[in-house]
Amino acid sequence: MKTRFLGVLGLIETVLAALLLQVLLKQTVFPSEMGLTLAWCLPIAFGLHVFEEFGLPGGFGEWSRASRPQTASSMTTAHFYRVNAIGGLAAMGVALGAFDYKGAYSFLGIRAWLATVASIAFNALFHIRGTVESRRYCPGVVTSVALYLPLAVGAALYFVRQGAVDMLSLGLCVVWGVGAYVVVVRRLRTRAVIEAREAQSGEK
Repeated sequence: MKTRFLGVLGLIETVLAALLLQVLLKQTVFPSEMGLTLAWCLPIAFGLHVFEEFGLPGGFGEWSRASRPQTASSMTTAHFYRVNAIGGLAAMGVALGAFDYKGAYSFLGIRAWLATVASIAFNALFHIRGTVESRRYCPGVVTSVALYLPLAVGAALYFVRQGAVDMLSLGLCVVWGVGAYVVVVRRLRTRAVIEAREAQSGEK
């Protein structure tokens, strides 16, 4: 399966999340419309980010292998599908789980949401750094700057002011989110390298 289809899946997630947001905005079991909107901006932004990386203009896989040859063997099609499947499901899941559906935020759910936002903000820094170091457009950097970083900063400030979390909880969420991102991506890359080597051995 081609990586470009990932862009289509990203667009589908964006549309689905936007439709679910419109349905939920008509309900009255949420603490605020702004909080609800911010929660669902996460899967919307994630879908648009994937669409930029692999759909239009796409080319993130090619950029990754050309700009980082030392890790090129881990940049397989399967790797990209796994990473984005986990990310897409996480974005939708934490948006659904951020509330208790009784008019308040879920204690664990809103923290999981903030941790996930911290992970995408860290991913945004990867795209920015990649663009600067390679001196060429890194697919995904536009949505990183325009969507990921403003969402992460804006949401953190909003939820702290609303009393959904305190500063200590926010800090722990950032550490948790970034740490989880690094661990998951490294493990998936290791798996991709092993699969690539096994495939090469099988061809010999």
